[in-house]
Amino acid sequence: MTEQSSYGRERYRRFSLAGNGSAETWLQRRGEHIEIKTKFEVPNAGGSGARDETYQRCAQHGCLGEALPTTGQCFAHSTQAARTEYLGSIPNSNRALCLRGTSISQSLWNEIANSPIFLGGRLRAPITLAGAEIEASIRMDGVAFDHYFQLNTAYILNIIEFKNCQFHS
Repeated sequence: MTEQSSYGRERYRRFSLAGNGSAETWLQRRGEHIEIKTKFEVPNAGGSGARDETYQRCAQHGCLGEALPTTGQCFAHSTQAARTEYLGSIPNSNRALCLRGTSISQSLWNEIANSPIFLGGRLRAPITLAGAEIEASIRMDGVAFDHYFQLNTAYILNIIEFKNCQFHS
């Protein structure tokens, strides 16, 4: 089960876990930054933990998306030309496509899926969608993953399907 809360935490979710445990995740604003918060407790197994991850937020008022280094705005709020340039710069740069906290619509996902990031049926750079709000239907068939595809703490509102994919470490 998932619960939602509005106690200053955005995209807050609480999950019930086996062993009478629970996990929580949320985004929290800290000035020009966004913190992704996670914590869990499993009393019957004697375990607990927490993790924070911080990124520079989009300059657009109210947005939780990660700012692109080139525009200061998130992928969704950057211009089409800036997005195309950013997508083209990532594969040979040793950088990840950082979309943390960004709202991913179907049209934005289609831009990513049809970009050099997925050239030749391969994921050519890491992608981080941590804390993202994913409204798009993402269906990958036969993709070779040579890099990580991070979805932890993402708010998934549609189907994400991996079919006939290869995952390499």
